[in-house]
Amino acid sequence: MLTPKLKNLLEYLACYIKKHGYAPTYEQMADAMLLSSKSGIARMVVVLEKRGYIRRIPNSARAIEIINKEPPSYNDIPTNSKGVYYKGISIKQLNRDELLEILTRLLDGFRTN
Repeated sequence: MLTPKLKNLLEYLACYIKKHGYAPTYEQMADAMLLSSKSGIARMVVVLEKRGYIRRIPNSARAIEIINKEPPSYNDIPTNSKGVYYKGISIKQLNRDELLEILTRLLDGFRTN
């Protein structure tokens, strides 16, 4: 079982590799997951590898293979390298009320700072 963020990263990896034929950089993964640090992505990649979803090839750049028995769905992934995610959920998957609640919370956070 994967957390929503790990699942989103795995799906992003699968889509990117399918489209380009090689894995994205850690920076591209961080951008897609809206993370400011590549170290967070590095930890997530290690977890995916330990759980048997991917395999990293040592001493090779962008060398990640998807080896999971359950292939991720490719339909819900944004085609650009910067998907929009909130708490590990693709914004595209949210209904109108959920999206309005998130936007309201974000705006309230900006107003108090």
